[in-house]
Amino acid sequence: MASIKNLVLSSYTVNQDNILVSNTLANETVTIKLLLIDNPTNDTVHLTLKISATPTPVIIRDVDIPPGETLEIETTLILDLNQSLVFRANKTGLSFYMTYIQSLKVSQICTTNYSNVNISHLGADNQTVMATNYQVNYESYGTGGPYSDRCYFMGGKIGTVLSQEIDGLDFITESLIDPWAHLSEPKMNCTGLFSSTTAYVCGGLAESTTITSIDKFVYENEVLYTGQLSLGEGPNNAGKHNMGSNSSSKISSPDGGAFLVGGDTTDVGQRITTIDRLDFHSEALDKEVANLTQPTESMASITSPSKGHHIGGYTTDVIRSLSSIDLATTTVSFTQDFLQERLENAAGNIQNQNAGYWAGGNYMNLNDDVWKMDYSNDSFQGTISHLHLPKMRMAGVYNMQICGYWACGTSGTTTYNILEKFDESSETCSPITATLKSAREGLCGVNPLDTTL
Repeated sequence: MASIKNLVLSSYTVNQDNILVSNTLANETVTIKLLLIDNPTNDTVHLTLKISATPTPVIIRDVDIPPGETLEIETTLILDLNQSLVFRANKTGLSFYMTYIQSLKVSQICTTNYSNVNISHLGADNQTVMATNYQVNYESYGTGGPYSDRCYFMGGKIGTVLSQEIDGLDFITESLIDPWAHLSEPKMNCTGLFSSTTAYVCGGLAESTTITSIDKFVYENEVLYTGQLSLGEGPNNAGKHNMGSNSSSKISSPDGGAFLVGGDTTDVGQRITTIDRLDFHSEALDKEVANLTQPTESMASITSPSKGHHIGGYTTDVIRSLSSIDLATTTVSFTQDFLQERLENAAGNIQNQNAGYWAGGNYMNLNDDVWKMDYSNDSFQGTISHLHLPKMRMAGVYNMQICGYWACGTSGTTTYNILEKFDESSETCSPITATLKSAREGLCGVNPLDTTL
């Protein structure tokens, strides 16, 4: 799939139908999520916007746009084969901004009545698409790839109700992104794996039933696919929840891969030792490539450039041990007394090349601590900061070795929708202004893979 941001039509013919976007793709649809029509002129412009359809066109808008104002159309517009989004205006000067034009083949979706336009390739700067009569501006991204400016939080439990929600966070503006996609079903305790282009939401718990499916979420167009992958465990093909995970470019070649670690195959404590491996390139799931020393769920997971670490968790009781998996060989090492105190339900997935961090969780009491592992010798550095509130069952994401965010969580009686930002340079933690749409617990977090890890 592909998407284009900020497509701007530079000219058009007055008092005639102009084709803004045309779908010429068999067995595919073109989707426009947001359309802004700006009138920067000093005159009122009358606009008719419609989808050409047989036998009757569908009128989207027939309005006057006053001078200096913008018409915003948030209705999702879907074009089937041979349908076009067409407009007519009585004056020149309007600008059309379309966000998330989606199709499998972007090079074939745009034509106009005065020239054929092929949006076919990026310019030399890898940010500007070369196309006649159109100017397409791409945002500038960091070294993590073209989608490294955002993260997503998925699923969880809202009060007593399971959630299908997907919320996003823009790292640059720290504002929320609201994808129209939802998970395939309401679920909590699911586990997020992530490559540089795609997230995989694995397993989880639906009421009292464990889930076998893996939802695939593509960052580029925020579309979710399901039914392609499964993680069934054991002779009864049971699902899993409360797993640990590591996503890394070092696990598989050429695009990296991920480990799914331990977890529970029931809602009443059938914990397992299994370590499965997902190859991001082939999307093949290799089951039981290694095993933990003891059956464990509800661990805090962090990933170094050479190992996947899983801290604390629950076996037959809450533990304080460390299990580490060599990313290249899948060899598992075990440290019985890694932590000073027992811990479960903490959130990890904030790391850089030198250290990993996890926070919150519980044993006898809730924690607001943020802990650190030094990757130079895999040593426990103790508490280095504190959350705004004591919480457990949060989700963690990281922003390319700059900072990370722990989202939501619960005190056991109160569930939160806050985002706590952890600055990796100062190793301090504080809440940000943005909050998720709903307070929830047991959600998972995904972000584009840092390819140095």
